[in-house]
Amino acid sequence: MATHNPIRVAEETAVINHLAKGRSFVGLARGYQSRWTNVLGQHFGMRATKSPSAAIYNPATQGAGFSTETVVANDLNDDKVNREIFEDHVEIMLKAWTQESFDHNTRRWQVPYPYETGVTDWPLARAGVTQKFGAPGEVDDQGHTRRVSVAPSPYTRPHPPVFLSGSGSPETIAFAGKHGFVPTYFTNIQSAGPLAEIYRASSARHGRSFGPGQNQCMVRWIEIGKTKEDALQRIKDYDLDIWKNFYSAMGRRKVENDDYLGSLVNSGLFLFGTVEEVRAELVKQWQVFPAEYITLINHYAQTPAGVVIETLETFQRHVKPALDEVIFNANREAAE
Repeated sequence: MATHNPIRVAEETAVINHLAKGRSFVGLARGYQSRWTNVLGQHFGMRATKSPSAAIYNPATQGAGFSTETVVANDLNDDKVNREIFEDHVEIMLKAWTQESFDHNTRRWQVPYPYETGVTDWPLARAGVTQKFGAPGEVDDQGHTRRVSVAPSPYTRPHPPVFLSGSGSPETIAFAGKHGFVPTYFTNIQSAGPLAEIYRASSARHGRSFGPGQNQCMVRWIEIGKTKEDALQRIKDYDLDIWKNFYSAMGRRKVENDDYLGSLVNSGLFLFGTVEEVRAELVKQWQVFPAEYITLINHYAQTPAGVVIETLETFQRHVKPALDEVIFNANREAAE
């Protein structure tokens, strides 16, 4: 989000929301991959961040050579600027979604521009067209454009659900709570539990009350086989290469002694085994953190379509009902 024009994001996602008749959501991330984040975000002064606070809070993200001692001023500054831009863009997007017309004046954005005078040379304002067809307050008595509008407003009111990804940064999770976004945890269960409490506390400060796991999302990679060995082979065939050459190579996952398979298995992000074993492990995790949502990731470039479809069907039929039961019981206990 920090690399994109927030007004265009608001408009384009609103159009999609209408085409889908409300069956759409918006996913946001701050951007940690420098190869594209620094390029696309250059005009905003944006740089990628691996969020030092996330790496400290969630050691599973600890890459090679990382320690609290190696966090230098540049890391902290890049993260600070990245977050400032991201949050500024989100505020603009929310205004565009929820207000008939809006203005915005911060360090990086003036809407309209220039903010002090408004747009003084808009021909349709001089002709009275914008005043007639636009929102109230868009044009002042001098014919200057003072506010702007996004059309259409979203089909879903006040806006589509927003999922915000995080790998352990407590600031990101608190920001999700502020706006009622769905935090999407790319973490093991040990990190998700404490982060979930940060989310609930932040939500409560802003007038929202969520039960354990409510309005929150856990991310998992799942491989289901006839035996545990069969499932592990699927990991080796479909997941290990991208774990080694992308996630770990990006410095986002800790690897010791070049044991990439061990790093993957111990990350807490992957579950593998028979359907009974996967279901039992997920139920165990959901008893700690009964997430309302789960994101299942399949590496489509590596995994045959038939395997993906089989995994999703097996999950829906034989795993999800057990998680629904855990969530139902957690909500009932919270209400009593």
